[in-house]
Amino acid sequence: MHPSTRFTRDSQPTRIARVFSRVLVLLFLSLPTVSSCTCDEVKGMCTDDGCYQAAGGADCNDGSKPSDMCTDCSACSDTGASCPSQTITCAQAESSGIGIETPCGSTDVYDGPQLQEPIVLESSEGILEATLSVEQYKYDNGVYNFNTRAFCYEGACTVPGPTFKIRPGDTLKITLVNGLQPNIDDETSEMNTLRHPNTTNIHTHGLHVDPSTDNIFVTVESGESHTYEYYIPSDHMPGNHWYHSHVHGASTLHVLGGMVGALLVEFSDSETPPVTYSAMEAHTLVLSHHPLCSCNPTSDPFRIIDYEEIRTKICDQMPLDANVYSSPEISDAYDTNGQYQPYLNMQPGEWHRFDVVNAVADVFLELEIRDAVNAGSTACEMKLLSIDGVFLLEGPRDISYFSLVIAGRASIAVMCSTVGTYYFQSYPQQRACDYESGFAQNLLTLKVDGSTVSMDAPAWGSSAISRPYYLQDLRSITANYTWQVGVEQTGVSEASPAAAWLGVGTDCELKCDGRDSGSTYCEDSPNTYGECRYEAFAGEHGSYRHSAPLCSYEDLYIQGRGATPHPMHIHVNHFQTISQPDNADKGYGEVGDFRDTIPAFSGTTVVRYALDTYGGAIVVHCHFLYHEDLGMMDRFWAGPEVEACKASGGGDTGESFSYCDTYVPSPDAFSSSYTTVQEVCQSATSTSQPTTGPTPAASTPSSPTVTPTSPRLRLGPRFLPPPRQLPLPLTLRTQLGPRFHSSPSTTSTPTSVSHFASYNCITDAC
Repeated sequence: MHPSTRFTRDSQPTRIARVFSRVLVLLFLSLPTVSSCTCDEVKGMCTDDGCYQAAGGADCNDGSKPSDMCTDCSACSDTGASCPSQTITCAQAESSGIGIETPCGSTDVYDGPQLQEPIVLESSEGILEATLSVEQYKYDNGVYNFNTRAFCYEGACTVPGPTFKIRPGDTLKITLVNGLQPNIDDETSEMNTLRHPNTTNIHTHGLHVDPSTDNIFVTVESGESHTYEYYIPSDHMPGNHWYHSHVHGASTLHVLGGMVGALLVEFSDSETPPVTYSAMEAHTLVLSHHPLCSCNPTSDPFRIIDYEEIRTKICDQMPLDANVYSSPEISDAYDTNGQYQPYLNMQPGEWHRFDVVNAVADVFLELEIRDAVNAGSTACEMKLLSIDGVFLLEGPRDISYFSLVIAGRASIAVMCSTVGTYYFQSYPQQRACDYESGFAQNLLTLKVDGSTVSMDAPAWGSSAISRPYYLQDLRSITANYTWQVGVEQTGVSEASPAAAWLGVGTDCELKCDGRDSGSTYCEDSPNTYGECRYEAFAGEHGSYRHSAPLCSYEDLYIQGRGATPHPMHIHVNHFQTISQPDNADKGYGEVGDFRDTIPAFSGTTVVRYALDTYGGAIVVHCHFLYHEDLGMMDRFWAGPEVEACKASGGGDTGESFSYCDTYVPSPDAFSSSYTTVQEVCQSATSTSQPTTGPTPAASTPSSPTVTPTSPRLRLGPRFLPPPRQLPLPLTLRTQLGPRFHSSPSTTSTPTSVSHFASYNCITDAC
């Protein structure tokens, strides 16, 4: 157990001195230069001759092209760090115009080590408490090594970081300590640019937890620490998830460098897993991508952007110090648990479970098992058990391959019936995306030998695993609200930052095609199409571009374009696929599957979700993290105060939610009414509240009749659903967390009561 560490910051004099030193650095850098940029505007890095070179003709901050280099590099020497560049070369693929003819990667078979699981930290007596530090680390995957940032536990730095195993009802408490050097870029550097390489945080990708706790806008600077305390709902579905650094502007650098780890929710002690599920040996496979170079010579917006290019653009002071020593040379690789092409021993007929996490920033996978790499015949049996940590509604599904989106997860049961060597691999055939974001490589060698084992194939019915309210089949439900997101702005030059913005509105269908430089042949202005406004992400204090009440169902229409889809991710809430263009032959899953990250194929994808348990700021973004860092991200508001927020000028108008922003206290503040509300909810629901919601019938059930004398919670107007909310057929659970308190208090804490309060959205608060 590790004692919790409160969030700490520098003293005021220290912070003033640090800012003043950075101002001096910037003034010193702004010397005359023969380029069109001043020194502090160039997106480049220091070179061996003491000059500040823009790599590859990188743009200045104003979009112009620098012609040469600045004449001094004191920003590096003054901080005691160096910024040397290092050129790593890859064999280049043939260009097909804007894409490439073949995928990046390698089809060579490598004799890797035996598969090792990451370090596992498991909860005990309802709590898992750990301290992670972030340190500079020399990572070695067996074919090359390089300097990066890594999560470290008790002095041991690893890529990936430790695996956290928790159960429903647990508390997960992680103290994050930043052991990196201070950034040399200014704290006020421009939003939606690559910046702050040594600022860190943690996002739990896939957990259904309070967004005020899983808050990506909390940042931990050099020498600081922050404690995250996640309360896992008692009805949370078991599944495989992950965590990673999610600092806006540095997400790509950190995930490419390996600041990732698995996060597994086990079955609770009160629930017995299906027998055939428990019989399988489980293997956590954290897949990470570390491209020291890229085979893609084009400027395609989905090309694999290599680590050195990202380091250059963000002006990373940490020297790469890479060494490539494999033969033949490999400098762009996928790793499995930090190992390059490890092997797993199996027996014929033996079922194993692979909990796969595509913990990357940039690559789609097309997973198959074959007797050769990117060739040969399909081999072994595969059954898909879950997607993004949610079990399939109908039970295990036979598959021959599976397309795994960026940031996606899948639990796959595998059995090989005959002795031999087989390859669990990514075999890109442009089913999931074009080649620019595909990758060819063996991920895990399966060495099948020995006597045949007799095991039953995994099988169970739809009711064998309990599901929380929000993960029940929603296809027969009528959504209360709809909204739309556009993830490709047609008619905008690729050089425009608007190309990496999100469009939000009531109609984001892309009514025209093509995106030529400066093209404006759509009927509206370059940043608006019909009822869809494209805007740069305004940060945590900007407006909420959509809002909806808790205890409601929403349909989100995701409008996409292009052969490679943007992987769209929503924090906190999983969603169900209602419709998707060309879904059947893509291999990502089927209509009806739940997930938290979905490919936005060309056309319209419709997903449905229940806003259950948690209110507050919900983040939605593209998980091709280079796009997210440049601004393809936003927030929407979920909570009881949605009508008051709209009345104050917030909502889909794009104006500021002044009411909520001034009314809502900070996440660390708790009001004296919190305990009262919790106790009232618990008392009112302990005898009458059902423990699970009913499964929706084939058609939408009629709304219940509520009379003035019906039991209800006396929570006051701030906790009541808005008048326009429709009655719902499901009983949902609502977290009345610190965001909905009327006044802050320094004496009351949430630890004195159960963190979760349930109330019936139909009868208790009509």
